[in-house]
Amino acid sequence: MNLRRSLLVAFLLVLLFYGELPPPATATPVQTSLDIPIEVNKKTSHPGSEIQNLYKFIRQIKTGDEDVLAGIYVAGVMAFPVIQQPPGEPAYVSTQPDTLTQFALANDYGSMGILAHNTLAGAIFNELYPLQRIRLIFGDGSVSEYVISSVERFQALSPTSPFSDFMDLSHPG
Repeated sequence: MNLRRSLLVAFLLVLLFYGELPPPATATPVQTSLDIPIEVNKKTSHPGSEIQNLYKFIRQIKTGDEDVLAGIYVAGVMAFPVIQQPPGEPAYVSTQPDTLTQFALANDYGSMGILAHNTLAGAIFNELYPLQRIRLIFGDGSVSEYVISSVERFQALSPTSPFSDFMDLSHPG
């Protein structure tokens, strides 16, 4: 079985902000002002372009709903819209390229889970690492910024089942 295909990217990136369960990836909120360039992608021509890219992305995904996660932005890595799972469909994951899905069940535990197929938007999850800044953009255009404190990788033992057990790839066995 191809290890890459057997990874359930539902757990490659789970941002746990509040709750009691240990997160596959944790993020710590930081205070920032978007008027000052915080990070500069070395590929860009000037320091303000990442902030310009962020503002452009916010304008593209803004829906007006302050309570709904509308997108995730990581400078130089991703600027993906986030869709919501349909009610009563906890196994639903978007099949649209460059689109993430918010895992509704995680909300029951005070967490925020992000799902994506590893052959689509989830392939980018491998480019995330500790100390990177993640910006969550809500429908009203507000931004919450977090810093990744750890990244954990898991393999689904039954990759086609939404109820699969998982093996921690950093501590197999």
